Amino acid sequence: MVEDITRVCAMNIRPARRDEVGIVLQLIHDLAHYEKAPNEVEATEKELLETIFSENPQVFCDLVEVDGDIAGMAIWFLNYSTWQGKHGIYLEDLFVKPEFRGWIWKGSLIAAPRQNL
Repeated sequence: MVEDITRVCAMNIRPARRDEVGIVLQLIHDLAHYEKAPNEVEATEKELLETIFSENPQVFCDLVEVDGDIAGMAIWFLNYSTWQGKHGIYLEDLFVKPEFRGWIWKGSLIAAPRQNL
């Protein structure tokens, strides 16, 4: 747990790894709890392995690490604008653990998927 959010920290945003499926599912449950819908999550590790962590995924998950601890996630997928003729990104879910909220890097997690276009 982080005590002083003003301190300098090492932050890293990266794609979630297959062996972190349990962490991703826990973050999804944490998000549901935050949204006051803890019983609404139907996803399982098996389903996440078949979608986010499949050989050719159509949905992606980025994790943010702060000093080696998982602080949050962004789950996103590509969409398409017929008017612009360009891919875009739809940010399905963004969740940051309460103890990491308010940090100046939160915008970086939102912007991270754009690097994949």
